[in-house]
Amino acid sequence: MMSKISKRDIIFFLGGILILTLGIRIISMTTLGLAFSDALFVELARILNIPLSLSSLMVGILTLVCASIIEKRRIRLECLISSFILGLFVDFWMMFFPLAEVRGFLLNIVVFIIGVFILSIGVSIYLQPGFPPHPNDYLFMKISERFKFSLFKSKVIMDGGFFICALLIGAPIGIGSLFNTLCIGFFINKAFKIFKRVYNKKA
Repeated sequence: MMSKISKRDIIFFLGGILILTLGIRIISMTTLGLAFSDALFVELARILNIPLSLSSLMVGILTLVCASIIEKRRIRLECLISSFILGLFVDFWMMFFPLAEVRGFLLNIVVFIIGVFILSIGVSIYLQPGFPPHPNDYLFMKISERFKFSLFKSKVIMDGGFFICALLIGAPIGIGSLFNTLCIGFFINKAFKIFKRVYNKKA
């Protein structure tokens, strides 16, 4: 964590999360399927008969354990704070679009791509200050740093792990889940470098 937090850090962090959660809400309006990690904790909640918040926390902790093994350092449980803030912002957008639903296959695809693009932009922005990120984002960043992979390849590898776990417990996954992985990884790989230059640019 940075020793001195600036206004720019806060703007990038909270602004990025606001944008990425808008993307999540837009994606949720479609019927193309959940991301592999989301499908995993939804099915886990059903199997164990526990609240979604608890199953999400369990998956988040497991994700952080994997990241700590790759990074060879302690488990960064503070990343769960970002997960909590993200949940609050999703609720915020739910108030604006409580009953929104997209109809028609073609329109679903268009809205899905727009949502994925917005989400990717948000992720690329909120990661810049170096604050503890969401467990999923932390894991693929550590994969990228440890093995010198692109963010796209790291995201695909991480989601591949979630896919295997989701498959093992019979979680609901579909073509939208794969589409989610490929598109988000691609957009983040392109956008992160752009916003890194913006963030590092002197005022």
